[in-house]
Amino acid sequence: MLKIKHKDMKNNYLKNILNILTEAYDYVKLTEAVPYSVAKEYMTIERSPEAETRIKEVFNKLKSLPNARQIDKRGWRIAFPYAEDSTEFEIQAVLEPYNFSIKDYKDGVALDTKSNREISLGKALNIVSKKESDAKELIDRYAAIKSKGATKKDEDLMIIFSSAKYDIIGMSTDRDSYWDSCMNVIRGSNRHYVKLDIKEGSIICYLTTLSDTNLKKPLGRVLIKPYINTENEEDVVLYPEYKTYGSIPNPEKFMDEVDDYMEKTQKLSGSYERLGCLYKDSQRGEIEDRETIQKRALKKLQDKEGLSKAEFVSLPLKDKRQYIDRLIKGELRLYDFQYNFASQSQKKEYIRILLKDEREIKDYEFKGAPKDIRSEIISKKLEYKKPLREYELDLATPEQKEESINIKLDKDIFLTSYEFKAATEQQKTRFINSKIDDRYHRFEKYELDFATPEQIEKYIDAKIKNRYKLEKYEFEAAPQKQKEDYIDWRMESEDLLGDYEFEAASQKQKEDYIDWTLNKGYYLKDFHFKVATQKQKEKYIDSKIKNNRDIQKYEFEEATQEQKEKWIDKLLKAHYGNLQDYELEAATPEQKERYKEYAK
Repeated sequence: MLKIKHKDMKNNYLKNILNILTEAYDYVKLTEAVPYSVAKEYMTIERSPEAETRIKEVFNKLKSLPNARQIDKRGWRIAFPYAEDSTEFEIQAVLEPYNFSIKDYKDGVALDTKSNREISLGKALNIVSKKESDAKELIDRYAAIKSKGATKKDEDLMIIFSSAKYDIIGMSTDRDSYWDSCMNVIRGSNRHYVKLDIKEGSIICYLTTLSDTNLKKPLGRVLIKPYINTENEEDVVLYPEYKTYGSIPNPEKFMDEVDDYMEKTQKLSGSYERLGCLYKDSQRGEIEDRETIQKRALKKLQDKEGLSKAEFVSLPLKDKRQYIDRLIKGELRLYDFQYNFASQSQKKEYIRILLKDEREIKDYEFKGAPKDIRSEIISKKLEYKKPLREYELDLATPEQKEESINIKLDKDIFLTSYEFKAATEQQKTRFINSKIDDRYHRFEKYELDFATPEQIEKYIDAKIKNRYKLEKYEFEAAPQKQKEDYIDWRMESEDLLGDYEFEAASQKQKEDYIDWTLNKGYYLKDFHFKVATQKQKEKYIDSKIKNNRDIQKYEFEEATQEQKEKWIDKLLKAHYGNLQDYELEAATPEQKERYKEYAK
């Protein structure tokens, strides 16, 4: 047993052991998503002392904030409740100009800020609804949410700030259908930047469900990187890129909240630039403290000047909506980050302007629109003879779906998979007939599954006639006669047949194909060999003996006695090792004696 006498040496020894165990635990945790060989390369990267100190200070302050929850023993992950639903946010915005505020959203209590008296949230909304049309829609929405008991802020989601290396390494790796990026440490084009993020002290923030404390299936994430004060290199703060990954509902709201936490835990003074060696993942190369940006934004708003994204985001909601009003009145297009902060009435006004001018409605505009406006969008698109997109088709009536599909069929535009699925039987038949007449396009499997035998036969005939190769599902759908015609053409072209094609061939085609294979000197697969004639089998075995190729058991059993003896002679002369039982059984008495001598 090792004895350590000096106290400092003993402490260092124990610290090293603890570090080894910690790293081993992290490797196990990480290698569920990332191979050990890759994980080790990143986990052994040391952070700079300055980065370690900075992270520790930020996380100590995060822990001290209201509703903070440490979800691991080492304090590397700090969670906060996150309200996915924007209703509370919108109610606050609609009440504020009329001297009301939310005191307790869960219990439905508002505050009359003039008299400092409590009032029910529903009553406050009713008062405001006489002057503000948005409040009417919010009354119904709030009532529906309250009836489901879902007014609690942390009902479903939480955000988790993490400084753990494995959470940085796994930020875009093994996320399946969730997301991928160039930071994937296995195949990402910019994976080398991940090492720099670890070394320089980047941290990460995930959005996930309450039960997913181990971040197995987060909804999305944002990377938080070091930014350096342009006038003082010693002043470094952590701030997020303005780009999220994954399926985050209302990413602008998520980003706004992450920014807010970073400003609560750090003092920003002046302007900062992203650390130059790190990957530029967004337009946010420079940042300023919110107060500075907001003052400038409010001045620009007053002077009716345009706002940058950072300036717009810094504004209070009522000022954001004032700016949105100006853009809508000028019939200007809203960016997604502006549209996400628009009120319901603003969205309605904005989209009706776009529809009036027959301008295309973008996906974020449709998905974020009030329900009644979505119906208007669908109706107007059909009126303008424009087919619906998948998410629009999902909300359309059966009659609207049929009309949308007819628009495409009338213009000889092929249907997508979701359109074909939504089409009527008559429309599917019409579409398939039009596609048969176009020799340059092939059927998808789901289309061929619907087609009649006559349509399939006509389609396959056209492909064979024009010398187009058939996909496996097309070949399998063809009648036997067409399969054989197709195989004839493939053999004339001296193409290798697929296993499924060979199985469908006639006996004569199989034998002809085997003859061609033997003449080319190719191997026969087991199912080729089984259907070969005896003469072909013997020819093939002769070639294998001549070329010293291994003879399989099923081939040996079909060989002539003379071929078996020749093969055993080859094995004995070459001292290949033990004879198999079936080979020894077929050997001559003299070969058996020679084998016994060799075995000694």
